Amino acid sequence: MKINFDFMKYLIAFVLIFSFFSGSAQNRFPSVDSAKNYVLRYVKNSAVETFTNWRAQNVAYGTLELLDSLAGAGAVDSIWKSGDTLKYSKSGVNYTIGTISAASDTATVVKAYVTNAEAVTITKGQVVYIFGASGDRASVKLAKNTSDTFSSKTLGIVRADIAAGQAGWITTQGQVGGINLGAYTAGDVLWLDSVPGAFTNVRPQAPYHGVFVGVVERANAGNGLIYVKPQNGVELEELHDVQLTSPTNKQVLAYTSSTGIWENKTIDSSYFNNQFATQVRAAQNNTIGGVAWTGADSSLASNWAVNGFHEVDETMMRASVASNPGLFQGSKYTGTGSWQGAVESDVNYIQGSTATTATGVASAIYGGIGINVLYVPSSNWFIYTTRVRIPTLNDGTQKFYVNMGVLAATPAAAISEGVGFLYDLDGITTGSSASANWQTYSVNASTRTFNQNYTGVAVAANTWVKLKVIFNSSTAYYYVDNVLIATHTSNIPAGDNIAPCHAIIKTAGIVARTYQIDYSTIDIKYSTPR
Repeated sequence: MKINFDFMKYLIAFVLIFSFFSGSAQNRFPSVDSAKNYVLRYVKNSAVETFTNWRAQNVAYGTLELLDSLAGAGAVDSIWKSGDTLKYSKSGVNYTIGTISAASDTATVVKAYVTNAEAVTITKGQVVYIFGASGDRASVKLAKNTSDTFSSKTLGIVRADIAAGQAGWITTQGQVGGINLGAYTAGDVLWLDSVPGAFTNVRPQAPYHGVFVGVVERANAGNGLIYVKPQNGVELEELHDVQLTSPTNKQVLAYTSSTGIWENKTIDSSYFNNQFATQVRAAQNNTIGGVAWTGADSSLASNWAVNGFHEVDETMMRASVASNPGLFQGSKYTGTGSWQGAVESDVNYIQGSTATTATGVASAIYGGIGINVLYVPSSNWFIYTTRVRIPTLNDGTQKFYVNMGVLAATPAAAISEGVGFLYDLDGITTGSSASANWQTYSVNASTRTFNQNYTGVAVAANTWVKLKVIFNSSTAYYYVDNVLIATHTSNIPAGDNIAPCHAIIKTAGIVARTYQIDYSTIDIKYSTPR
C-alpha cells in the first residue's frame, strides 16, 4: 500500500515546523529501536534509498515505505505523530515506530541538481566545476587545479554517480559520505588536485591553483566522510586594488597613490639610481658594509640614499704561484723586498716581505703613482677598504711599521698627502705616536693630523682585520672591522692625485717580516648619478 501523498505533505510540513520552533536542533524520526530494526525507506522511480534516523527535510516527491521486521515489509497505510511518538497504521493495525528525538547537530547540507556535461560518467566523490547550463540547470565537468578555467568555479562533490548527459545531485556545502578515504586522516584539509575530479591533502604550489575543497571528518576505506565547502584561491590580478596590463618579464608591482592601485611597472636605470638605493639604505638602517650611519656621519647616509651607489674599481689581490702576485693592472711594486701570492684555506692573498735586511721595504701601489689610475678628492664620497694581516708584530728587536691607505706618494716616514691606517710601535712616522694600536691619519700638503676623535684598537698578531676609510674633501671616517674608531675633519687631502697603497718598512733587525693583503677596493659615490 502507498502513503497518501497529500498526507505526506502535511506530515513533512509538521515536522519542519516542529524543527523550527525547537531552536537550533533538528528533529529526527524515528529513534531506531535496534530490537525491532525499524527502517524507513524512500522510493522514487524504482530507486530505493534507506534511512536510519531519517531526516524529514530529505523527503522529495516519491513514496515513503516502512520496513518492520515484526509487522512485515511494504507500504503502510499512514504515519502520524502522537505527542513525542511516531506511529503508523498497516492493515488496520496501529504500530509505534518510536519517539521523535532532537538531534544535537545543526549541520545543513546544501545541494545542487546539475547536468553532467562530460562524455563519461562522473562518479560519487569527484569534484566538479560549473561548465555552463543545460536543461534549465547548471552543467558541470570534472574540476582540476591546472588553470583558472577548471578551478575558479569549483562547485562541490558529487553525491552519487551521474551518467553522461544525465542530471544528479552534488553537495556544495555539508557532508558527503560513503567515500573511500582510507589514505587520509581525520582532520586532513583537502585541496583540488591536478587529476580531473580528484582531491589531495597536499596544498598545491604555483603555478597550480590552490582551491580548498573541504576537510576529512571520518577516514575510512569505504565509508569516509567529507565536510564540503569549496573556496577558490585568487590570482594576483584578481585583487580589487591590483591592475596588471600586459605584464612582461622583470617588471615590478608598484603602488600609484593617485589611483590607489598597484600596477606593473618597468624600472629604468634612473629609477634604480635614485629610488632603489633609498629603499635599500632605509631597509638596512642606513648601513653600508654592515656599518650603521649614525651621529657625525649621518649626512653621508642621506647623501648616499639620494644619489645611489657607484662602484668604480676593485683591486682583488689574487694569489698566484708566479712572482707576479696578481694585482690589478697598473699596479707596481717597489722596495728591496718582494711580493708573492699564497693560498690559505679559502683565502687567496699576497704577501709582502722585507727580506733579510734592516731597511727592507715591500710596497704595492694600485694604479701606480704617476702611472695611470688616480683619484682627486672632492665632494664625492670615497670608500677605501682593505683586509690585511700582520703575522708577527714588532717585538722591539725586529722593528718595522706598516702603512696602508690612499696616498699621493709611496709610503714613507713622512707622509705628504693621503688618508689611511698605520701600525707604528716606535713612532717612526712623522707626527705619529709610539703605539701598539691602529693609528689613523689625514695629511694635506704635508700638514698632518693623527688620531682625531679617536678610540684606540690594538693590532693583533696573525689576525685578519678589515680596515675602511670613508672620506671626501672635508671629512674622513675610519673603521676597524666595521666599528668607527676615528673621525677626522682636519687636513683632508684636497686636490692632489691619490691612489691605494700598502707598505711594510723595516727599521731594525735582519730577520724578514711579512705583511699580507686579502683584498683592497675603492668605491666612489658620486654627488651626481651617472
